[in-house]
Amino acid sequence: MARSPDFYWGQSGKFWDEKINRNRNRERDQRVNRELAEAGWKVLRFWDFEVRKDLAGCIERLVQSLHQQGADATGRSPVRVDSG
Repeated sequence: MARSPDFYWGQSGKFWDEKINRNRNRERDQRVNRELAEAGWKVLRFWDFEVRKDLAGCIERLVQSLHQQGADATGRSPVRVDSG
């Protein structure tokens, strides 16, 4: 699930504060996450500011998630990470 710091409250305007914090988006995200999980998908959410601030960290979260999914039918890891 996406993570937004509390200090952003009040900086985007009343419309966005209400849209996000009155649970309209959160309820929808939870419903969509549940539906996708039931279909076999894993959901990762990234806020735009997370990607701009720490692209490498976001990629690392993605790679870790893929590794946690385990090896495919051939026994190979679903992701190859080169160290150099």
